Amino acid sequence: MNLPLLRPLGQIETAMAGLHEQAGTTQTSSLLSLDGPLDAALLRAAAALLWQRHPLLQASIQEDGEGLYYAHNARLDDLPIRSLTLPDIGDTLAQLEQELNCPLDPSRGLWKLALLSEPGQHQHHLLLTCHHAIVDALSLTLLLGELLQFCQALLHGSATPPDLSTLAPALEHFLGAPGPAPLPSHLPAPAYQQRVPLEQRRTRVQVLSLATPQLQRLQREARAAGLSLNALLGGALLQACEAIGLGQQIRLNSAISLRQRAAQPIANDQLGCYIGVVGCDLQVDGRSLLALALDYQRQLQLALQRADRANPGVSLMQVRQRCAQLVQAEAFVQGIALTNHGRIELPETPAFVLHDYLNVACRSAGNFAVAVHATTFAERLNLSFTYVTPLIETARIVALSEHLQHCLLTFGARQEELCHAH
Repeated sequence: MNLPLLRPLGQIETAMAGLHEQAGTTQTSSLLSLDGPLDAALLRAAAALLWQRHPLLQASIQEDGEGLYYAHNARLDDLPIRSLTLPDIGDTLAQLEQELNCPLDPSRGLWKLALLSEPGQHQHHLLLTCHHAIVDALSLTLLLGELLQFCQALLHGSATPPDLSTLAPALEHFLGAPGPAPLPSHLPAPAYQQRVPLEQRRTRVQVLSLATPQLQRLQREARAAGLSLNALLGGALLQACEAIGLGQQIRLNSAISLRQRAAQPIANDQLGCYIGVVGCDLQVDGRSLLALALDYQRQLQLALQRADRANPGVSLMQVRQRCAQLVQAEAFVQGIALTNHGRIELPETPAFVLHDYLNVACRSAGNFAVAVHATTFAERLNLSFTYVTPLIETARIVALSEHLQHCLLTFGARQEELCHAH
């Protein structure tokens, strides 16, 4: 290979690349809604500055020998940037789904942008989509924040060539015992799953939004019960999954940041995918929301204590074999997923008023029945459900969202009833 190589992919990055290869796509999209003087020309100029700043945005993924490498050969002219007017294209969620279901070609580039604009107004929705090998939740907000800052500087004629960001090392320590974590033999096959070809699978998105008063009430009720908001969300999700027939014992997976758990901590301003996954197996049948949430919180805390364990490297062939097994499985072999991105922080850019933010990731592999990403922005909680049709029907996910909302909004009242009963 005569391409300039940046560095080999690490274990997490290789797993993401293998899943992208085997499952058709492994990419993640963030949707930011805003008001301001943004158009396609300004976005492209700001994207060029962002591209100059980050080596990973100038990279592709190439195979060399027995491994994968980041190569410094992506062309700025090849960066996909779509600019569309909403009445002509449907709603924002339809466009979000389209971005997820149009795979990036990692041999040519690892990110893309879309600008969805309301007609005749300064109301926009900015879509950033990246290959999951190069971003985690922090990286996505880092890129969006810098993109807005470049737009602001260009509007005021004060943009200068950006400082070059350093290329962070691969993270070789992440959660898990050596080899893949064993799945419990009693884990059910929730819903139905057949061997549906990748070209017939489509990642879909549903969103449940809780406004400020509802979010604040949930936070108070969780604290009063000795719970984190994340634990309450996990317990409610488990109850809702049982209600729509996804099983009575369910594995709940959560992505966690490993930036501060590395041998050399990874700074928040460095681009990359620095996550691990923890899995908790919970018996759901007949248990109260409080009991489920407390159990999930306990299991998650125990798992986090092992999150700096080194996992021996596996070959690219082994990664590909594992990913192929996930895609071809007859069940949702990894259960469900809940990832809480927490409070989203973006820099102040006076030219733009930011309204809403949500994040999703493609799920075409079918290893999860449903994956929920939680984001808190502008005092609103967004729960974004991603799932794959026809592996599971949209009607069931809508029912799941409704059950989850009911569980959350009635939690406090049920706790009061129990207190009065005693």
